[in-house]
Amino acid sequence: KFLEQSSSDSPQWYGYAPNSDFAVKRSFEYGLEYVTKCALKREKMPNGKFYNQNNPIVLMGPPASSKTIALSALAYKIFMERKYPVLYINASDKKFVLDNERFDHLAELMYKIEQLDSNPSTILLIWDCSSYVNNTFENVKSMLIDRLINRGRRFVAVLSSYEHKDGRGESKESYFSWNGKRYENSTENKFSETTNLLCTNSYWIVNATRKINSREKVDIKNKFKSLADI
Repeated sequence: KFLEQSSSDSPQWYGYAPNSDFAVKRSFEYGLEYVTKCALKREKMPNGKFYNQNNPIVLMGPPASSKTIALSALAYKIFMERKYPVLYINASDKKFVLDNERFDHLAELMYKIEQLDSNPSTILLIWDCSSYVNNTFENVKSMLIDRLINRGRRFVAVLSSYEHKDGRGESKESYFSWNGKRYENSTENKFSETTNLLCTNSYWIVNATRKINSREKVDIKNKFKSLADI
């Protein structure tokens, strides 16, 4: 039920609570959380530069690679830390930014959130749009990111995308590998089990994969045993 409703309905927030046994944390989620927090805290990103909100963070991977679960878990974790406002746009809302009135409502909501504090925190804006936006990289820039920037909103955007290379700004590519605590420059020029972050001149791309590693297999087995009371 948790997996079925998460993909077809909306995030099942109960499944991400610390005492829940539903969600299995994928290895790429650690890196996704790391770069998102660097951006929110205005700390230097893995390339040594500060985050530019023109360059959104994109969780890219094939269908059934846990992108929706990972984005929901990220939203829940950041929200529960009570440091940054979190806005989550459900994947099923495919016409969200195609409707000017609804976009205006989003921009107005972000404005009101910013007015609640004399020194407002950066808003985390998550849109799980891979199922509904052809070529996330090119379209979301014009449909959402550029329009919000033109309104003067301050945010970190985290999006989802299916695998493709079109329009993702390959002219300046840098790959990074996860060492368990942070990202470091990778000697590989492609995604692998440990090299799962790509920085282009336009995006930060975290690679999601269907392949389950040994640690994830153990976690899944332990959760099955717990749920089955074995």
